Amino acid sequence: MVHDPGSLADAPIPQLDDQPLPNHPLVDRDLHPTIEDATLDDLKISLAFINLIRSATLDNGGLDPDTIHRLRNPKQGPPDVDDPDLILAIKIYLATTKASQDTYTEVGQAISERFEECEFLSMDCLKRKIAAITGIVPMVHNMCINSCVGYTGPFADLTHCPTCGTSHYDPLKFNASNGEIRIPQQTFCTIPLGPQI
Repeated sequence: MVHDPGSLADAPIPQLDDQPLPNHPLVDRDLHPTIEDATLDDLKISLAFINLIRSATLDNGGLDPDTIHRLRNPKQGPPDVDDPDLILAIKIYLATTKASQDTYTEVGQAISERFEECEFLSMDCLKRKIAAITGIVPMVHNMCINSCVGYTGPFADLTHCPTCGTSHYDPLKFNASNGEIRIPQQTFCTIPLGPQI
């Protein structure tokens, strides 16, 4: 006999003494579990993330006001880039993406020495200009130094990793300042989808 899984909606509801099981997901299709319904820690964490995603908006998503404005009022047409120094810096940046930042800087210094009229952009300045032109900006998030978790959602306010116990922040500065100085031990970047679209 070949089993045809079909859809869950077509599956029979399990019966107990000819009565549907009260907590079966097919009995209540509008079931929306809440954190109070969860009994396992992992389930509570998952539900906390789900609830944060459900309530996510541009205004509470961690984007800066300029990025939100650009999303709500997108520029029309291609970007206007006519600065030859900016174009040169972008081309050198793209050509040296597999090299270190020092390589980009040293190439820029060599060009500036040879062509005094060239105002070669620092890496930081170039990234800010590209972000302004494209509207694509990275969002920096803190993470466990051992890559266990990102300190986002229900983990955002933790001072120690829930998995390995290491300090979220530089322990020397955090402890010396009684928790006032909070420098993350490690960060990661995400690129929001909205500005890319």
